[in-house]
Amino acid sequence: DTERLQPFLDHLAHERGASPRTVATYARDVAAFLDDSGAGALLGPASADPGAWRGLAGRRTLVRDHLAALRRAGRSPATVARRLAAIRALYRWLRLIGAVDDAPQAVARGGAAGLGLLLLLRRRRCAAASVR
Repeated sequence: DTERLQPFLDHLAHERGASPRTVATYARDVAAFLDDSGAGALLGPASADPGAWRGLAGRRTLVRDHLAALRRAGRSPATVARRLAAIRALYRWLRLIGAVDDAPQAVARGGAAGLGLLLLLRRRRCAAASVR
């Protein structure tokens, strides 16, 4: 996935001014999203062509399901929020290059809505633990 992600990572470093540490973290987090969610299988061959990313368009539950899986796996809210930030950056870039027209709801809404998603996931985890 590193080859596929390189144009995105270059954008972060050169256009957005992200530090090398941020770029490396986003690379890991986005690669994990692509692998763990099955999103990587939806993509075309690795290339700089935006069309290679079109498989992510219209996949509304992809990000939400990925974040929920992280919480079920016991990841901390901070880790889930960091992963969401990386995925948001990916979708912003995908919109910029014309690969997708819209982003999944969990990505499109920032700030309080993203925090609301994290709180919802936390509540569900607590409710599931109290049932056991």
